[in-house]
Amino acid sequence: MSTSPLTWMEIDKGAFCHNVAQFKRIIGAGNLAAVIKSNAYGHDLHLIAQLCEKNPQVDWLCVASLSEALTLRAHSIKKPILVLSYIDADLQLAAAHDIDIICYEKELLDHAHQIGAALNKKINIHVKIDTGLARFGLAPRDALTFIRYATKLPYVHVNGIFTHFAQSQDEDQSFTDTQDQLFQNLIVQLAHEGINFPLRHCANSAAALLRSPGQCNFFRVGAGLYGLWPSEFTRTTTQEKYPDFELKTILTWKTTITSLHHLEAGCTVGYDRTFITNRPTTIALLPVGYYEGFDRRLSNAGMIRVHDVLVPIVGRVCMNVIMADVTDIKQVKKGDIAQLIGDHEGIRPTDIAAQSKSFNAREIVSRLNAQIPRIVTGKENVLRFSAVNFQGLELPDQQKL
Repeated sequence: MSTSPLTWMEIDKGAFCHNVAQFKRIIGAGNLAAVIKSNAYGHDLHLIAQLCEKNPQVDWLCVASLSEALTLRAHSIKKPILVLSYIDADLQLAAAHDIDIICYEKELLDHAHQIGAALNKKINIHVKIDTGLARFGLAPRDALTFIRYATKLPYVHVNGIFTHFAQSQDEDQSFTDTQDQLFQNLIVQLAHEGINFPLRHCANSAAALLRSPGQCNFFRVGAGLYGLWPSEFTRTTTQEKYPDFELKTILTWKTTITSLHHLEAGCTVGYDRTFITNRPTTIALLPVGYYEGFDRRLSNAGMIRVHDVLVPIVGRVCMNVIMADVTDIKQVKKGDIAQLIGDHEGIRPTDIAAQSKSFNAREIVSRLNAQIPRIVTGKENVLRFSAVNFQGLELPDQQKL
């Protein structure tokens, strides 16, 4: 007999494919690269990778580390993969499994060439240019020498060049203009020397929507694929340019009411007694907390959805429990399903980011505990769970029903 978990997350395949199609319509013939780092922004790396693998409009996958890329290859992901940040595994494995890597240090470049020579195979690199984020990459003044050197190495192939914007989602685009100009000028300068790149990229979700692609033909779309607007400015400006453009939240986090408490007026709720009932109150207990990724900053500030009604979180968010005031839902009962995140007003990731005052929807979803089951829903998908694995533990014979 299968046992359903007390909390789970549903990934809407149709909403994901809708978001992909929205971006693909704008970038046209350019490569759409799905950014699925950090457990696919909390949505589940392997599950989202499989959706990308099956979607013909997704051309590339981007991850943070080589180890992430290798686990995708181990799970039969065949599409091209680019490592954006860390080479945390044997570079021979990148070569063996056709994984493109970031490169902006001569030591790594020489090592890649040595590995390629030993395997008699070129290693694909994308040279990162730091145009103002001050994170990974070469300063533009150092890029010419590095790239000239790289293009002369017979076992290295410079497959791409890229940079990353610091604030492309903001209304003030002046710094992004400066970054973009530095990057585009470098590409032109190298082209004059006969050095060209198959792939040129600088656009994240916001820049793909707000800015001209220039000479770029590769678009790293992360937040947008999950239905997350990078900013309110990005949303309003995009929908002015493209009135029928819409993003759909693809993740719904659900849980069940495990208990109901009926309190009199004047009772305190939770640690530190931060909430006091001002009327006879029904409190629902839900089996999630900050361990599961429900932000503690939502204490007395967040909302959940029960019976299609928004109700407030009351008291402190605990490690594994939250409390909600369901007094006004007369038909509420133990076992009812509650939505914590979903495509509804008040519980969208952007709403939750505002309630928690983080104002970063990526933070809200990327912190969701990876151990919570994720399942794909859609027309052809049936919602089912496997029984919990208790590692072979059984009841003694005399206690079995």
